[in-house]
Amino acid sequence: SLCKAAPDGGRVAGSAMVLQHVLKNFEAEHLSELVVDLVRMINEEVAASSIEARAHLYGLLGKALVVAPPPEDKRLAVLNEVWKRVTACTDAAVYFSVASVFVQYVVRLFGDKELRLLLGDVARHVTSAIRADEAVQEALRKVALTVIQHRQSFSDLLALQQLMPLVDLLQGKGAVEVSRGMLELFQRSASEQECRDPVAVHTAFGLAKSVHDSVDHASGFEERRDAGVLICSFLRKISFGSELESHLNFLVDCRRFLVNLDDVTQALALEALKIAAIVQEKMKGRHTRRTLSLVKACISYLHVTAPSVQDRVRQLQLLLLGGQMALRAGLISQAESLFKQAITAFSDFKDASSFPADDALHSFLASFASTLVAVPGHPEHGPLYLVNGLLNVVQRHPWQGGEVAKAFAYAPLIALICTYAQPKLPYSVAAVEGNDVLFGKDDAVAEQLNTSLASITKEAVEAAVSAKSQPALALRLLNVFLATAELGTGESTRGVAVAWQLFKTVRESAGGRVGGAERKELEKTVLYCERMGERMTGSRGHVQGGRLYLELAKRMTAALK
Repeated sequence: SLCKAAPDGGRVAGSAMVLQHVLKNFEAEHLSELVVDLVRMINEEVAASSIEARAHLYGLLGKALVVAPPPEDKRLAVLNEVWKRVTACTDAAVYFSVASVFVQYVVRLFGDKELRLLLGDVARHVTSAIRADEAVQEALRKVALTVIQHRQSFSDLLALQQLMPLVDLLQGKGAVEVSRGMLELFQRSASEQECRDPVAVHTAFGLAKSVHDSVDHASGFEERRDAGVLICSFLRKISFGSELESHLNFLVDCRRFLVNLDDVTQALALEALKIAAIVQEKMKGRHTRRTLSLVKACISYLHVTAPSVQDRVRQLQLLLLGGQMALRAGLISQAESLFKQAITAFSDFKDASSFPADDALHSFLASFASTLVAVPGHPEHGPLYLVNGLLNVVQRHPWQGGEVAKAFAYAPLIALICTYAQPKLPYSVAAVEGNDVLFGKDDAVAEQLNTSLASITKEAVEAAVSAKSQPALALRLLNVFLATAELGTGESTRGVAVAWQLFKTVRESAGGRVGGAERKELEKTVLYCERMGERMTGSRGHVQGGRLYLELAKRMTAALK
């Protein structure tokens, strides 16, 4: 072997070149067995060579030792012998290339004491003159990522006080990559206690800001998406325990610095509502001045943040969710303000490219209408104050599906107006008086409801009739109308006429013969009318309405044959 060919006092010609080939081509296990002899040869047999040449050989040896560690009793001696010479290397590129290798050796085989000493030595070698050097930056990146990958938790990482100065020395893409790695470790391993620790939170926030600032309008979709997912996970992980005011203040700081990613803006708004929900659940609706002020602050945070959301459907959903939270807390004026803002946002679509899909808007309208059931009307403008505003927006909105999509949008509004006409609303919010209490015995309001219902159903029926290839539309409107409007009250003849017209439209859209899914649905509709008729004819005061339902069911059954 090479070691035997060079006894004490002898020297192999071209030893450095020979050792380089040996270290590059021999199996790592063989080199690990001879590590003491190899270190001696590099120190003694290559003594005539420069420190930089020996450091390069140490780097090659280190790569082998990472793959096949030497015996445990020789590990520390090898490290000490190698590093007392490497640290004297003045060539920055060589030194840092060796350091990036031996960091792997240390993190795998030693504890924090040895790692701290090595990281401290690396930091001392970074001078202002070489900091921006590309090779130095690459080595620092490798050193930091190696340490991050071998730590079990974020707190273990922060315990290495010598690491953060190295991270602060990184620039450009390397700094962003290391920040991502540390933030991923926080997301993956941070305990509940760590998520409350001010130092950990402050450090993780700085990392999130670094990742956020690396993204701009020129960044690709995947880069923006990955950054958004990582930062949102960080935000959801943070907890201040019972210090909810501190948590809200933290979200305010985040809103100042994390403004380029739409997903992050949405997450911030949701976190504020989460704080309000925690307070509401804790107080069971019996707020003190302090807790009510905190809920108001959370609602105000949403009020300011939601308009910045670029995803229009998500913006509408956030405003609706904020209004629901305000209503639950008894903050009527704040809830009304958010609902009005949602209606304004609905109407504020400037060009066709910004139009959300019709299905998404239909879903939003259904949720909005169900919420408005429990919202008290305006003391001066009546119970339909918000409903009329929403109806105007639906009528003016340039639906992608034309009149058909508009007619589908009318369905939840028809159900809402019919619900308002009931003597007692199906549900309400605790400590909030509903419209059945505020306007239940007002004949003018009842007339207003009938007028609005007649207007909406007229437009909906006209749209259904014009869309002869859409039997599902007429069927949907028919079922909504029958489920919410009573044929035996008010203008009963008009109600029967509307239901019969919608039924005929379903049949005509199917070419005169109804089959398949539409037939099954219509059979269920007929059964519903029969049961309603039987129930109402057995109830005093509703006999006329019951007969209308039974007559309608009879006509439908005959038409289906």
